[in-house]
Amino acid sequence: MAPQGQAQSLSGLSFKERLWYGGGFNLGFSGGTGISVLQLGISPMVGYKITPRLSVGPRISTLVSFYWVQSFNGERQSTQPVNWGAGLFSRYKVTSEIFAHVEYEYANQALVQQGFDGLETRRITNDNIYIGAGYSSGMGPGKFEILGLYNINQNFESIDSPFTLRFGFTRNF
Repeated sequence: MAPQGQAQSLSGLSFKERLWYGGGFNLGFSGGTGISVLQLGISPMVGYKITPRLSVGPRISTLVSFYWVQSFNGERQSTQPVNWGAGLFSRYKVTSEIFAHVEYEYANQALVQQGFDGLETRRITNDNIYIGAGYSSGMGPGKFEILGLYNINQNFESIDSPFTLRFGFTRNF
């Protein structure tokens, strides 16, 4: 529980002054026999400080994947599916650098497979529930953060691991 002086420190602030901003960027590349994948993404979030330690807010994410595949007949094919997600999170500052994080996310994910007629894409949706902790560091209002999460509602069809490691930046968190 926060000391009384700390709990009252937000009482005079406007709605806008209680907001903080953050997010991350994704960049990935992988390749194998006959396939190459480049991924680019962004995941902005906005938090609202209920108390100096407790925040809630929305988070959205989008990830574009560029697939290049050499098909069975020697033809080169490509596709660019988009994965996206939207959800709500809550964070609690344990210390000025360590925080707990809980998040619900509705995710729409593309699964790309190579079939006999070329690349095939099908979509699945997931209701993800993440729990975890993070570390936020830096001087001034802008900070770098690292966050480790575990999806307790992992979909058996998902191509993702239930463990997620996020890197990003926040301002005024």
